[in-house]
Amino acid sequence: MSTLYRRGDSRYWWYKERIPGRRKPLYMSLHIEDKRLAKLRQQQLNRILTELRLPQLDWSFMPALERDAQLREIVFRVCADLGITLTLRANVTVEQALKEFEAYSVTKKTPKSHNTDWGRITGFLRWSGVVYLHEIRPSQIQDYFIHRVQNESVQKSTANHCFVALKAFLNWCIKREMLRENPANKVERFKVATVPQHYLKDAADIVRLLEAAKRLDRGMYPMVVAAVFTGCRLGELMALEWPDVDLDGRRVLIKDKPELGLRTKSGRLRVIPLHPDLAIVLRPMWRPFGFVFFPERKERKYTSPLYRRWKEIRKASGMPETTWYSLRRTFCSHLAMSGVSLLKIQVWAGHSDPRITQEHYAHLTPQYDPQIEQILHQNEAGGYDLVTFEPTVEKAETHYPLQDSGLAADDKWRGRRGSNPQPTARQAATLTN
Repeated sequence: MSTLYRRGDSRYWWYKERIPGRRKPLYMSLHIEDKRLAKLRQQQLNRILTELRLPQLDWSFMPALERDAQLREIVFRVCADLGITLTLRANVTVEQALKEFEAYSVTKKTPKSHNTDWGRITGFLRWSGVVYLHEIRPSQIQDYFIHRVQNESVQKSTANHCFVALKAFLNWCIKREMLRENPANKVERFKVATVPQHYLKDAADIVRLLEAAKRLDRGMYPMVVAAVFTGCRLGELMALEWPDVDLDGRRVLIKDKPELGLRTKSGRLRVIPLHPDLAIVLRPMWRPFGFVFFPERKERKYTSPLYRRWKEIRKASGMPETTWYSLRRTFCSHLAMSGVSLLKIQVWAGHSDPRITQEHYAHLTPQYDPQIEQILHQNEAGGYDLVTFEPTVEKAETHYPLQDSGLAADDKWRGRRGSNPQPTARQAATLTN
């Protein structure tokens, strides 16, 4: 129960409220001299504090906070005292949130990624029929994806991809102070059996694929070789230009090219070492400018004819299950099996997070490292620095007089670690003699 009172000679009315779970009541000055206006403010605060104690807010008081700066300051001070995070952007409509997210997504994502995520997010919002963001419930999200799997014959893995896009959108709304919590956090994804990644495990498979490409399509052959020896994505190879290839310095530069509509997936510049076999293939094709592959084309996108030609090559090689992305996995997998560090693989592959590299390729690293055995043996000998991995000067053996006296085996003499035992009379007599 709240009360109004005046403190001492103060001309302002004070507000006092006892909150359950708190030892001390809540005190604050209303900065109002008129008692009638103070009672109106008291009623407003009582209603707001009642709503703040509810498990799910309806945010009906937010328009009043937007209009009244003094009330907003008081409520924010109360919420800070209670440990409640309050935002002004509460009654945000779905239409307004989508409008702001579209402007963000268009600038941050590629057109293909934006269109895919946009369809996944708007599909759920249309199905649920919610008007405000805070009306989204975990049960609605769960029911929507169950409906898609059971009634629309959507694969569980596809439903999981849609769920990830929706969850990312709601997290973005939280960062923009449109939501207090993400309802998708209380929803579990479908359990899907993991499919092992396909890649060319043997050198014979790589040679057979390259021979098929060289025999069937001379234009595709250099591109297939580049995909195997650089691990570049298809869009990165299609946008590769001759100024990005340094044949003498043996390196390939992958970067964003806004004029061509290319954005690398991680958004970072990376330099990949140029394999000698790839340099031999590219040197006769060198030009001072233009695209490296299919220079006769007028634009970067050339996917439809390319996929038809690639399908013929993999069919002729006897490996129809090999996709274009399998060549990228082949590059990273063989690096890992050769003992290359996962950090270098992450940089050359362009992974934004080292956990991606570790999850997909850590199991391919060699299980035995001879350097580890050498370090352990050297360390057991007492002369190996585990920081610099350099042998150190072997310490001279220290002899103690008790080692030859036969008293070193006496349990009474050893004591525990950190103790300073004193010799008994018999031990002292033995030492003097």
